[in-house]
Amino acid sequence: TKMTISTENNTYIKIDDCLPEIDEYQATYHNLRIIIPYTGRIRIARDFISDFLFNMGFQKPSSYKTVYDFKLDKGKIIEMKDRSEDAAIVRNYLHNTGTTHINLIKKINASFKLDFEFE
Repeated sequence: TKMTISTENNTYIKIDDCLPEIDEYQATYHNLRIIIPYTGRIRIARDFISDFLFNMGFQKPSSYKTVYDFKLDKGKIIEMKDRSEDAAIVRNYLHNTGTTHINLIKKINASFKLDFEFE
């Protein structure tokens, strides 16, 4: 397994006796084998679509082709949902309606939501 993270000051610690591979903007830990007793939700996405770049330090789920939501209980995955179709619906809506009608403040505020609302 691997985990890629980014910190504000580009400083990274050893995790489970593993030092990260550090590049200019992020660090990647390889072969981590630790259980994190996290309870909550995590959204994971890949296959970024560069046409949807919104330079806020992170991208909305609709900017990716593949999106998954995971629900965890004490570190164990108890539910997984493929949200890729939801992301595609939002992308199609944005493409068909254009985003010029959205003012900048609304767009920034919408960037911090975890749902798939139409912007």
